[in-house]
Amino acid sequence: MKNNKYHIYFLIIIIGGFLFVPPPKQAYAAGNTYYIDATNGNDTNLGTSTDAAWKTILKVNASSFSPGDNIYFKRGEVWREQLTFPSSGSSGNPITIGDYGEGTKPTIYGSSLLNGTWTQYSGNIYNISLTTEAKTVLNGTSNLTLNEGNYGSLSNNQWD
Repeated sequence: MKNNKYHIYFLIIIIGGFLFVPPPKQAYAAGNTYYIDATNGNDTNLGTSTDAAWKTILKVNASSFSPGDNIYFKRGEVWREQLTFPSSGSSGNPITIGDYGEGTKPTIYGSSLLNGTWTQYSGNIYNISLTTEAKTVLNGTSNLTLNEGNYGSLSNNQWD
């Protein structure tokens, strides 16, 4: 009788222990994964596999994402666009931005290359025709001074 008493206490402790175990946290549904490849992508693709990746950040900016989604940029690629992310995740279920593939980390420049020919105006003053308004011009990593139509006051390393 004494042994049965201990078995009952043991069972009560075991069952009681299960009653105090917190329930598992709510599982979130896995989100979609999107791939962006500046070289081999195409914005008409679905973007949901590395073989059907999107090409541009413009496509990402124009898309809608849900909590739990993943957006992966291909390593070794460069984009000259601004990422203005259109969606947000939720507490505990973020939208993840990362990378995939081999090579250096993806690079996103929020700038455009100046396409055209620099021509010498006078001395150290050069001109280039722009199709859009420039706020800042960089020569490598150095800012160059923009001077719209004022050619008389530029010094070395300043550009028109």
